Amino acid sequence: MVHSRLALCLAAALLLAGCVGGKTKITASPTFVCVEMKQYSRAEQGRMADELEAYADQVPAIAAAIDDYGSLRAALRKICKRNPG
Repeated sequence: MVHSRLALCLAAALLLAGCVGGKTKITASPTFVCVEMKQYSRAEQGRMADELEAYADQVPAIAAAIDDYGSLRAALRKICKRNPG
């Protein structure tokens, strides 16, 4: 909920920045914050992998989204090791 409010405020700020007249330039430097991700035990990961493998043919779009989610989590783990929040 907090993330959606932050995203909404950021979107509104960006939209309003386009309304600024004259030669004023708004600059911002992005800030990356590492949040704590839910940890899954090896047993949970095993069950999830088994279920995904069993049903991937029946729900290919969901299987692709889950694979993408895994890639995002891996990228976040890599980044957050270098830049802890």
